[in-house]
Formats: sequence, C-alpha cells, structure tokens
Amino acid sequence: MARHGKERQEKFFTLPNTFDATQKSPPEWAAYFGNDQPFVLELGAGHGTYTIALAKLQSECNYIAIDVKSPRLLVGAGNALALGLTNVAFMRAPIERLGLGAWCRNEGFLEVLQQDFVEKLKLLDRT
Repeated sequence: MARHGKERQEKFFTLPNTFDATQKSPPEWAAYFGNDQPFVLELGAGHGTYTIALAKLQSECNYIAIDVKSPRLLVGAGNALALGLTNVAFMRAPIERLGLGAWCRNEGFLEVLQQDFVEKLKLLDRT
C-alpha cells in the first residue's frame, strides 16, 4: 500500500463516525446513534456523497455508508463531521461478508441502497 494510502487508512480509524467491520463487529447502531430511528445502508458508498446528501435531507433516519476502501470513506466521514451530521456513520467492510440477512431483520431497517448514479445526480441537483 502506498505511503499516503496507509496514512489515510490510519486516520480513518481515528474519526468518531467510522467503523471497521473487517477487524471487529459493528456497534449496536441504536446505541451509537443514540436513538431508535430507522436506518438506511448505502453499499459501495465510495466517498459517501449520496449518504451525506440523504442525511442532510432526512434527519429522521440514520445512514450507514459502507465501502471496502477506508481512504474513500475518510472523505465522507470528514465531510459529515464538518457539517455536524450526527445521523450518519461510515463503515469499512466487504459487502459479501456483512451477513445482510441479520441486518434486514432489524425492525429499524428501511432499505439497502445500491449505487444508481442517475438517481444520485437528481438528488444532488436538488440540494
């Protein structure tokens, strides 16, 4: 891994809104968010731009951006902190290892988002 990539990965682990499911189990989300609002997952979130846009628009939901690359998520996590968003988290995890069946049984679960660039662009144009 390139030197800067390793530095970004290490910084990812220092932010309060980031989690690494490759090293330990995800937190109890209701405890992390401090509420029992429903949550939405974005899979393959990249920089989390779409997740952040949704979190700004719909504060009645919690959002979890998931991607396998922590340097990508670092951008979104930093932006969310700068915006003061408390209803969004960023988790590094390979999607195929998440065990989504358990997530889907959670009563607060709304939907699993997959990247759809046309819809994302429409939403971002409105913000």
